[in-house]
Amino acid sequence: MLPHALGHGEGRTVLTELRMSGHCMLAVCLGLSLHGFERLQRVLLRGNQLPEVPPGLFSLPALRQCDLGDNAIEALPQIEPLLLPALAELRLDSNRLASLPVGLFRLPLLRLLDLRANPLASLPVEALALDTAPGAAEGPWGRPRPPHCQLLLDMPAHVPPAP
Repeated sequence: MLPHALGHGEGRTVLTELRMSGHCMLAVCLGLSLHGFERLQRVLLRGNQLPEVPPGLFSLPALRQCDLGDNAIEALPQIEPLLLPALAELRLDSNRLASLPVGLFRLPLLRLLDLRANPLASLPVEALALDTAPGAAEGPWGRPRPPHCQLLLDMPAHVPPAP
């Protein structure tokens, strides 16, 4: 478990970076809840054999960089873009993801999405909007879309035609 000071009270309001990569800390990470860590900007949990995303991770308003690569994550929770207004880099490579929630492709400031080494059969049609040219279409809720989002894939996943 996280030290008591981090998990309760003041620790939730001051912590800006959480690095727990490559330690195979499965027991610690399984009990990890990130609800209330409003200032967390970087969460690095690479290589911990995690079977799921820690609760509260995708509702951190200051989160800019998240590395969940090289784990055993099979599914992502629903992602609400309004709860992740600052997320620019998300690494999900080397997991067991077969599908992805549509909200992942609607993150307003996303610039890097690494999906390599996952058994993805297809991508939502919203994935096509990630690679827009600077000044192209507006993003969700009329916000300007970032100039470019780099989508990293191993193989061309099937994207169904737009309706």
